[in-house]
Amino acid sequence: MNLLNFSLIGILVIFVTLITFSSCNKEAELETTNDEVLERILDFKEKVENPNQQKSGEEISVEDAVWLVEAALNYSYCMTELSDSLLNQFVVDSLSLEINISNGEVFYSDVINSYIDISYEITDVLNSYNANLKKITLADVECDLDNSLIKVYFIIGTKEIEEKSTKWFVGFGATDYWYWGWSLGKAPPYSGYEGYDAGLRIQQYANLSIGRPAQYAYLTDIETIYEEENSPYMWNGEATGSTEPHLTPTEMTYWLNKLKEVGELRKPAGKDIINYDITESILGTSRYHVAYLKYGIWHISNPGEL
Repeated sequence: MNLLNFSLIGILVIFVTLITFSSCNKEAELETTNDEVLERILDFKEKVENPNQQKSGEEISVEDAVWLVEAALNYSYCMTELSDSLLNQFVVDSLSLEINISNGEVFYSDVINSYIDISYEITDVLNSYNANLKKITLADVECDLDNSLIKVYFIIGTKEIEEKSTKWFVGFGATDYWYWGWSLGKAPPYSGYEGYDAGLRIQQYANLSIGRPAQYAYLTDIETIYEEENSPYMWNGEATGSTEPHLTPTEMTYWLNKLKEVGELRKPAGKDIINYDITESILGTSRYHVAYLKYGIWHISNPGEL
């Protein structure tokens, strides 16, 4: 647990090209009630806070370790109220932790230490952002068996209190001509807004459209599904010389609707869409959007439990 490799993935609007690695099968979902799920999380947190309750040399499966760390992070640190979904600027960060894995098992004490290290890092990163309102919106934990790493992707939502939230977006307007990617900003006949592009705008408004429980709630069993190049649900185009392709307002609206459509189409049984990420893919002069669709299980919680 001495190696902590923290890297900032990107700034503004979500998401990132996820690192390719062997993923643990954390979709071995628990066939439990919400109360049993909560009991498992609270039991883990109790052992985090009281090391004397740990059994010496106790081991658990990698799948269970990933589930516990992810569920406890989302339960403990992520936003819990419907009003928090009004956050309108998002940043994705990640960190990696080395952990000893042997025959698909890890020491329970190592899992607890990983959770503590991750908690400190997420808190430090959150505190580093200069915003009036800032919260973690979700934490997604994976593992790289080949390199004995636990990888954590977490999304921070921020909002200046005096800003008008973009939650009430109803459609792209007449000036929404955007270059396809690379944060190139608005396209002719307009200019400016470098740091944004068509993909980022589409994913931003797709994420703002996601519903969530009206009550206090937390997430478990987060799963990512990839929507690839040349999918009928994803934009693609060609660069001409030094001119990068761009999308018109009509195209922006069309591809926003297609992204939300594929989000529903790919939804695993028993899970809800919780995050859209569009990123760029390039082959020669061909330009593509690809998507990483995140799903999870919401659990309603009494606010007194949080």
